[in-house]
Amino acid sequence: MSKKNHQSDSNQGPQSGEISIIRDILMGSQISEYEERFDQLDQRLNQLEEIFHQRIDHLNVTITERQEQSNRDFSDRMDRLENMIASSIENLNNKIDKVTNDDKKKLGKMMAEISQKLIGE
Repeated sequence: MSKKNHQSDSNQGPQSGEISIIRDILMGSQISEYEERFDQLDQRLNQLEEIFHQRIDHLNVTITERQEQSNRDFSDRMDRLENMIASSIENLNNKIDKVTNDDKKKLGKMMAEISQKLIGE
């Protein structure tokens, strides 16, 4: 019967507390070193994630500022271009009016000369 009890105990397997004890006996301080190293790596990873997020936020702000500046520059250039076009159109209209008036005067003089020649003949 003692054999049977011993077999039934071994069928249940070691409990988690026993596994921890066996692990501590076999690995000793190495486990503590590994856990400490993993904790340091985890802290470093968290720091790097924070730095990464800060840099992304900074880049977003910089991109937004540059985009707004580009929009302002573009708007200013378009305004200057519109003013140049309006000025050119006004100058052309003035030249057309002047040419038209000059042509009218020349045509009038030619007609007067022709009428005088017709009258004088």
